[in-house]
Amino acid sequence: MPIDDFDAWRSELLATGNIVQDADDSVPQPEAERRFHRYRELADLVDGTEGPKAVAALVSSMQARHDYGAYQATHSALARFPLAELARGMILAAPALVAMSRDRAGEVLLPVALAETAIVEDFTHAAADLDQQMRDELAAVIASQEEEGGWFDRPRARGRLRVGPFEATLADELR
Repeated sequence: MPIDDFDAWRSELLATGNIVQDADDSVPQPEAERRFHRYRELADLVDGTEGPKAVAALVSSMQARHDYGAYQATHSALARFPLAELARGMILAAPALVAMSRDRAGEVLLPVALAETAIVEDFTHAAADLDQQMRDELAAVIASQEEEGGWFDRPRARGRLRVGPFEATLADELR
């Protein structure tokens, strides 16, 4: 694990992940650029062995409306995690997923939706531990991405992610 101090890394990642927007003149341009580049460096430190908490930190860091390409480093970092760790991290990041744009949330969740059945089942079982309101909100995000033009608007992804108890009938359908 290349991150020596996880809490410091996470704190800085969250701070710099709130990318300064072009219209924000409260931050001088050189400082905005420094933060942008530092964010990418922090995401690039991840090698995929850091576990679900790092996944949750990366997802939670995606706070800005316009990222100007910074979040490409985040997607690359997320792709380095084993899918089981990614799925568990997505559940830890559920509050961030429901707070971000639906389109961005769908893009982040897509690898889990396309994963093998065991990974999808792990996601579903972990989601069952969320409180009811969070499950409802996450279900709404998922449903929005299953609509025409959404990230899950394809046979391999549509209908796979669930946030309630995993029912045997659904498990049988996925096998």
